[in-house]
Amino acid sequence: MPFGMVQLSPDTRLEGWDGCSGYHYTDTVVYGFSHTHLSGTGIPDYCDVLFMPTTGEPQFKNTEYRSGFKKKNEIATPGYYKTLLDKYNIGVELTATTRVGVHRYSYPSTEKANIIIDLQHRDEVLDSWIEVVNDHEVRGYRKSKSWANNQQVYFYAKFSKHLKPMG
Repeated sequence: MPFGMVQLSPDTRLEGWDGCSGYHYTDTVVYGFSHTHLSGTGIPDYCDVLFMPTTGEPQFKNTEYRSGFKKKNEIATPGYYKTLLDKYNIGVELTATTRVGVHRYSYPSTEKANIIIDLQHRDEVLDSWIEVVNDHEVRGYRKSKSWANNQQVYFYAKFSKHLKPMG
């Protein structure tokens, strides 16, 4: 969404100026999908509020929950992104409105479908919290620092399935 407050994108790189948009075409691993990015700056910053769908026992280190993906399974057009997470066989679709990031995850049949919400992703985090509002909603806050000093983001997420908080 041009001029939107949300820049929902896959995050394929943890460090470096050339990963400032979150995504780098040469990468074959995705760490998740975050909601804010600096585009065209050459400065690695933002990448706030990362979501990563997984299956099985939840892992909480990004090097453990990350997944490979293949370029042949990607579709990227203005305002829309789609891929398949190879490690979990989860289909991912992303889009955004001016102020909202919309995720659709298509899980394989499993008892253990998860969504990791990583508030420690990428920048130095000064403060963060997450609260379960009810069995379908969470809200939270993240304050980080990098090029953008004192970056503060509040978020509210609604899920179509019941939540079971962990970790």
